[in-house]
Amino acid sequence: MLTPLGITSLYVYCNSFLLPCVDVADTDEMQAVFAGSALWLDCTSLVQPVDSLLEVSWYRDDELLYYQYSINARVVSYPPNTTAGVLFHARASSQSVGHVTLWPVMPRDAGVYSCHVVMSSGDDVTDAERHKTTTVFVCESLVMCYVLPLCSSVACGHGP
Repeated sequence: MLTPLGITSLYVYCNSFLLPCVDVADTDEMQAVFAGSALWLDCTSLVQPVDSLLEVSWYRDDELLYYQYSINARVVSYPPNTTAGVLFHARASSQSVGHVTLWPVMPRDAGVYSCHVVMSSGDDVTDAERHKTTTVFVCESLVMCYVLPLCSSVACGHGP
């Protein structure tokens, strides 16, 4: 939706709710989560084989939040030296490379998350790069968790 100034509108009305307008056209999956619950971000399908040197970078709305490195299945995770990265890292945990749990989820955590995976085999000089995006909606009621993804995609021109 464009405003008279040509700026993309951030909110739309849908079924009496004022909802954020999120462009879901290029997303691989959508998740609706309750504020205060846990959010599981997963791109483990992209990090095969695990015996490679892996670098996973996590972004929200194109802002770098978190790094993961794996060398021979040993994982090291750390934030970039940014405010957003430090705030994310304080609530994030990782059980394996390509997986991040964020708890507790806050309304500001809504957005488009992406993981960027770069793999290098020991003898192979060629790097393989893979990407996955997840659109996350944070809602405060069951109705909003149902309506939010549907309304946002329709209002932004990507629904049925």
